[in-house]
Amino acid sequence: MSQENVEVVRRVIDGRRIDVTEPEVPEAFVGRLDPEIEFEEDPSFPEAGLYHGRSEVLRYFKNFTASFEQFVFEVEDMKVAGGDGVLVCFRQSGRGEGSGAEFDFQSAWLFTVRDDRVLRIRSYLDQTEALEAAGLSE
Repeated sequence: MSQENVEVVRRVIDGRRIDVTEPEVPEAFVGRLDPEIEFEEDPSFPEAGLYHGRSEVLRYFKNFTASFEQFVFEVEDMKVAGGDGVLVCFRQSGRGEGSGAEFDFQSAWLFTVRDDRVLRIRSYLDQTEALEAAGLSE
C-alpha cells in the first residue's frame, strides 16, 4: 500500500518543478486533493495555521503566492513514511514581487493518503524535523 500512496502523491504534485505563481497551478493542485483536505502550515511560519477544505486551502495558497513574482517547488526526494504517510522533500526558490528579494531553502511536506486521496498535508520548514515526524530520522 505504501508505494501506491507515493504514486497518489506523485499524481497530486504533477511534476518535479512547480511554479505556484502560474495562475492555473494552485487550482489544479488543490483540485487533486480530497474535498475535506487539511493543510497545516509550519508553526514557525508567519502564516501558520490549519486550513480546512479545498476552498480555504486554495484561498490561503493564492493569498500567500500573490506577494511573489516567482515561487518554485522542486521535488528533491519522496519517501514512504509508514502507514498512510508520504514525505516529500522540496527545494523552494523564488523572488518577491515588490522587493525582488530572492530566496532558496529546503522544506518538506508530510502527506497523509487514504483510499487514493490526499487527506492531510503538514508543512515543515526544517527537513530534519519533518524526517523525525515521519519516523524516518536516523
